[in-house]
Amino acid sequence: MPEASKRILLIDLDESRRVTSVHLLTHAGCDVDVRNDHVDAERRADDVDFDLVIVALHENFEDAAACSERLRRSDPTLPVLLLTDRRLCSSGDAESGY
Repeated sequence: MPEASKRILLIDLDESRRVTSVHLLTHAGCDVDVRNDHVDAERRADDVDFDLVIVALHENFEDAAACSERLRRSDPTLPVLLLTDRRLCSSGDAESGY
C-alpha cells in the first residue's frame, strides 16, 4: 500500500514564491494547502491535521513570526518550518531565533 502524501500548510504572502513552492512540494508528492493570510492559515490549521507548516518570514516578518508562535502553542507536536530571507531580517530578528 503506498504511503499517504504528507499534508503541508504553506503560508506565504508572495504569489511567485507560493507558485514555486507548491510546484516543488507537489512534485515531491505532498498535498499542499496554500494560504496567503496568517489569520486564515491559523483557522485552517485548527480544522485540518497537517504534517508540516511552512511559514515564509519575508516582508511581513512580525505577523509571520507571531503566527508561527500561535501555531506552535496550539499544537506543540506540529513541525513549523520558517523560511527567511536574511536580507530582510535585522540582526535582532536573527538573534531572537527567527
